[in-house]
Amino acid sequence: ATVDELAEALDGTEPGWWPGAVAYGLMMKRRGFNYRYVTRRTDGMRMLGGVEFSDAGKATLDISHALNRLQRWRLTRR
Repeated sequence: ATVDELAEALDGTEPGWWPGAVAYGLMMKRRGFNYRYVTRRTDGMRMLGGVEFSDAGKATLDISHALNRLQRWRLTRR
């Protein structure tokens, strides 16, 4: 929620909740949000607070979509 919390999370050695991070990242990409504090390098990598990361791969996106469809099916069946 704050810049201090973001800095603490980036400096931490323990990973956060991976499914939540992936879901948030996919939402940000799909909805076209600007990454205010993210810089894009010429090789396609991105940096946030000195931490390097890249876009999710096709397999990750396909799995995310499949899980979303499965969850919607499960929630709407009766």
